[in-house]
Amino acid sequence: MDPVFVRGSEDLLLELSTIRKANGINSRGNPVRQTMCPLGINTVNIREVRLKNSAGRLFIQLILQPADRVILGERHKIGTISTSVFQPEEVGSAYNHLFQPKPAAMPQLEYLQHICRRMATWVGLPVEVAVVYDKSIMRDAYGKMETDGAGKFTHPRVVYYPRIIWNKEFSWDTAVQMSSRDTKESEQWYKENK
Repeated sequence: MDPVFVRGSEDLLLELSTIRKANGINSRGNPVRQTMCPLGINTVNIREVRLKNSAGRLFIQLILQPADRVILGERHKIGTISTSVFQPEEVGSAYNHLFQPKPAAMPQLEYLQHICRRMATWVGLPVEVAVVYDKSIMRDAYGKMETDGAGKFTHPRVVYYPRIIWNKEFSWDTAVQMSSRDTKESEQWYKENK
């Protein structure tokens, strides 16, 4: 690797290459810590399809199981990914299926139930998707930024959420994204505390 390319990008390379852990459930239904799905193109299959209602807004929630991966010479069981689907066309395109638009006379609930039944037929079928991380600052019940470490090694506590890109458009430039609000607050915290 070109040392000129690496210079100044050490923090980014460290963040992109870190193996992270996620909460998962083993075959007996007990909670366990599992490896979070690696960044990049991954093979996943739908494990569960749920129709959800949040504040009167209907959406589909998919529980996806990534395939086991060999990381640094060791086989790892990968934790599940939960993703909310508001536009089922994206998922349909990954499975080479075109959903018909909702007829005007059909209620939204009935239409989404039909789509859920169709997606349930894809349970267990592997498909390749891109996985990226959304990075957020952890906050307490009052909205105050939480920190980790001690003394001069204190830093804001961050959490990573895997997100699916169904059309496999993956770029290392956008592999880990943080909201502009969290980015500003993190930079401000470092100015004040370092």
